[in-house]
Amino acid sequence: MNCKPRDLAILVGAFTSEGRKNIGMIVEVMFLAPAGRFEMPDGTRCLGGNGDAWAIKSAGKPFSILTVGGWARESHYGVAHDCHLRPVSGVPIHDVQRDEVPA
Repeated sequence: MNCKPRDLAILVGAFTSEGRKNIGMIVEVMFLAPAGRFEMPDGTRCLGGNGDAWAIKSAGKPFSILTVGGWARESHYGVAHDCHLRPVSGVPIHDVQRDEVPA
C-alpha cells in the first residue's frame, strides 16, 4: 500500500472519466474503505474496495465523484484506490540539503 490513514496524498490516476477530473488534487487519506456500500460523514454513499481503496477527503475544493447510483456530483469525500494515490511525505528527494547552513 502506498498510503496510510492521515496521510496527505496526490491523486495521480482514476478508473472513470469523472475521476480523471480530480488528478493532481491533494486529499487526506481517512481510512481503508470497507467492502460494499458505505456512507461518508456528509451523507455521500460510496462503494468501497476490496482492501485496496481508501476513503478520502478533499484538502481544498470539492472533487467530482460518481455516487453509488451512478450520478456525478461534487463532494469533499470520496473513494480512491491506493494505486491512484501518492503520499506527500515532505522528505527531500535528494540526499543533501543544499540550503542548510553547517553548524
